[in-house]
Amino acid sequence: MTHLKDKGKSCKALRDRIGSIEVFLRSRGLPKFIKKGDLSKVTKKLVDCYTEDEFNRMLAVADEDESFLLQFLPRTGVRKQKAAHMTWDDVKLDEHKVLVTAKPNCRCPNCGPDGFHIKDFEEHEIPDLDDTFVRLLAERKAKSATNVTNLLFGNGAGNPEGGMLFTLKAIGERAGIKCKNCVKAIGKESCKRHAIITHKLRRTFATWHNVLGGVCLPVLKQWLGHSDIETTMRYIATTEIRPGINKENTNKTWTGIKLPPQPETNVVSIRKSA
Repeated sequence: MTHLKDKGKSCKALRDRIGSIEVFLRSRGLPKFIKKGDLSKVTKKLVDCYTEDEFNRMLAVADEDESFLLQFLPRTGVRKQKAAHMTWDDVKLDEHKVLVTAKPNCRCPNCGPDGFHIKDFEEHEIPDLDDTFVRLLAERKAKSATNVTNLLFGNGAGNPEGGMLFTLKAIGERAGIKCKNCVKAIGKESCKRHAIITHKLRRTFATWHNVLGGVCLPVLKQWLGHSDIETTMRYIATTEIRPGINKENTNKTWTGIKLPPQPETNVVSIRKSA
């Protein structure tokens, strides 16, 4: 722990690494060596997502393939590895849904001998896709009819696409989307990390559906494939995703309250009495 702190690692990185060691020790039947309170507390950061303006800016500079990726991730809420391994057999156009399934036969460089498995080993589905997105999927499927691999996002080698983050970063740079890691280097803006990240698109899926679409948290929990609703709640951002919408909602909150008329205050008499 002292070594990690001296290296400038954050409290979260420290907890994650110590936690990995403890999981390994428990797998070997050894007792825990960290007591409650030994690790520093991690400050929970504000949850954010993309605004409608940012999303429109990204779509405006994306080509056809980039636009499909950019729309697929926040409209389905799937993680990038799940999207990369998704095949057209997982897309049910007539039912307006996509399936998130394991691919035990996948032998791509990123998969082991057991193929691709879902996190927590629980397959699930994302139903009720909007009509516009279903039409986009149908058009894309028609153009991919000659695709031997049947993958939605395949690379030139016939394997699941592994460069999604680089594609998203390129879109973000062209759209002028900045992140907290963007810095100036040699007189120009650069980003040490990816300005557009897939997990933020996943939070966008949850937040937009909840705030704009009114989808309740238990339903979102199933769509996101979470094991508990507390995790889903951490995906709902308080970002102003549509200017003025929060103000409109707070005004609606108090429409049923009728305040009694306030008597006029005589400022002069108050001063004299004081």
